[in-house]
Amino acid sequence: MKEGDVVKKKGCCIYISIAIVMMVISFIIFFYNDILDQENYFEFIIVIVLFSVICVLILLKMKFGFIEQYLIYVCFLISPAMVFILGEFINDNYFAIGLNNRILNYIFLLTFFLVVRLVIPKFFVAVTVSNLLLLGWSTANMFVVKFRGKPILPWDITAYSTAIKVMRGYDIRFTKRVALSLVLVLIWAFLLKKIEAVSKKIRYKMFIPIVVLSITMLTILSLNSRQFKDLNVYMWDTDIVNIYRTQGMVASFIKYADAMKVNPPAEYSISQIKQWVETYEGKKSSKGIQPQNVIMIMNESLADMQVLGTKFSESFMPFWDSLRENTIKGDLYVSVRGGSTCNTEYESLTGNSLVFLPSGSFPFESYINHESYSLASYFKNRGYITEALHFEAASNWKRDKVYPYLGFQKFYTIDDFEEEETLRWRVTDSANYKELIRLYEKNRGEKQFIYNITIQNHGGYDPNRDLANTVDLSQYGDFPTAELYFSLLKLSDQAIKELIDYFEMVEEPTMIIVYGDHQPNLGPEVDEWLMKGGVDNQKSHLNKYITPFLIWTNYDIDEKKIDKVSANFLPSIILEAGNFELPVYNQFLLDVYSEYPVMTLAGILDSQGNYYSDISLIDDSNGVLQRYSQIQYNIMFDQKNELTKLFEIK
Repeated sequence: MKEGDVVKKKGCCIYISIAIVMMVISFIIFFYNDILDQENYFEFIIVIVLFSVICVLILLKMKFGFIEQYLIYVCFLISPAMVFILGEFINDNYFAIGLNNRILNYIFLLTFFLVVRLVIPKFFVAVTVSNLLLLGWSTANMFVVKFRGKPILPWDITAYSTAIKVMRGYDIRFTKRVALSLVLVLIWAFLLKKIEAVSKKIRYKMFIPIVVLSITMLTILSLNSRQFKDLNVYMWDTDIVNIYRTQGMVASFIKYADAMKVNPPAEYSISQIKQWVETYEGKKSSKGIQPQNVIMIMNESLADMQVLGTKFSESFMPFWDSLRENTIKGDLYVSVRGGSTCNTEYESLTGNSLVFLPSGSFPFESYINHESYSLASYFKNRGYITEALHFEAASNWKRDKVYPYLGFQKFYTIDDFEEEETLRWRVTDSANYKELIRLYEKNRGEKQFIYNITIQNHGGYDPNRDLANTVDLSQYGDFPTAELYFSLLKLSDQAIKELIDYFEMVEEPTMIIVYGDHQPNLGPEVDEWLMKGGVDNQKSHLNKYITPFLIWTNYDIDEKKIDKVSANFLPSIILEAGNFELPVYNQFLLDVYSEYPVMTLAGILDSQGNYYSDISLIDDSNGVLQRYSQIQYNIMFDQKNELTKLFEIK
């Protein structure tokens, strides 16, 4: 044998040896839990490398023959297991996943690898592309859990463009696990390229029918397996992280996708709903002033974090706290935290509840594809000009498509304005409200409903040069993100004062509603500090989903404090406070509110203060929740039989 061939042969032996060692290690980790734990995982990687060097020195003297020819196919089969292990380690999930669920995840991943192989002829390219895509997904999932508090779900795919835009304000730092996993994937790609060069070739045309048949069989067997059918799909945000943690990211994602379709509720009958509508006697509207201008503001991340337990020595919203006259104030319970603004927006505009939809869904992205009832359509049908204002891209959460369905006649976005005042690259609340006032003045004298979403306080609370902190929390500890957030909150409070001061001088009866879309995500250290002063139990977990709200008017109304109400009941409370005629649907929602004032994905509270972590735990003896779910299904999904009488004034 020539000297060059000997060197080439030795090189091939090295690649094959390393690949075999990596596959053996992956096999061991895949099937056993007690080899290592999460704390020493990357130290173990170093051991793998040293072990590989020793094995290579031994294996160099071996003759491979048969292994050399067919090893590439074995590598292909083991690759899904490797990337599964790496992906779950990145998310700190791997050791919580049982063996049966690991195998199920492997089968789904193998199916994905085969699909990619069908498109890409070269083995090492197909495997590398698959590995990088799945590693990217795992990394993205890690960040989504960190910033939003729950993993990537099927509905997030349609919202990817919005997610990319809003992530610009967050501190994205790749962890040691991500970096080392990427290195391992690249090493694996290099080995596969070398091994494929000496492996026995199967003609690509012959390979296609084998792959197609394999994909078909694996898909049918896995989706119809008892293991897949037994996977849990809880409809509460608090459980989703644990579902992914114990069932695996891939299998859980597919299971949630399988549950995405909304089926008719139990005993759904259009004839019974019609009969109920005809005979329903709900709460009638009271006589009094009806506002000519209704301005509804969802303020980004507006929250009184004292609800978590810790009390502060100063108020970060002194003007808000001082409001008493002609003001209704209270605690608004929402279904999201740290993100997913559009879901609070959906509930607070329509009166529909996320409780009756698949967990993690975004109605704006998935379900609003026809004209739907909302406060905007209500006011539009009563001669109001209906406009929306948001200093972000029109396509965020598909608002440019959704708003016309909800009844908005005009939607103003950041593209309609120039040279606005900004902080942290976002338009300030003060500048926002100045433009809102200009919108009002443009149509002064007309009846107007203006819906406004602010952006100043959006997530990403790392210290910033163009915002000087006005809050010092050093007496409590080192919490820079909280200091920045509370500094923003002070500015929001000042801007609200400017807005109300202006409309206090307006003669036309005006109602202003302000509420937070969700609490901010300030990090686990801040949450731990804030919750030290509170009670740690399941019910107190709901405090993470409280934001403040107020209804203020420039004319006399009865002052009121509402201790608890969820976002889906806000539209009915607004109409009632404005002395507007109530459609059947809103009358019914007030009836539901009297029994279950809080209905969120984080939990439900009844009128007695009892907490339910799941709607299935409630003894719905009078059927009010079942009727709610049936009516909502009719509104959202049964267009053929939609009962328009629900929205008529009786």
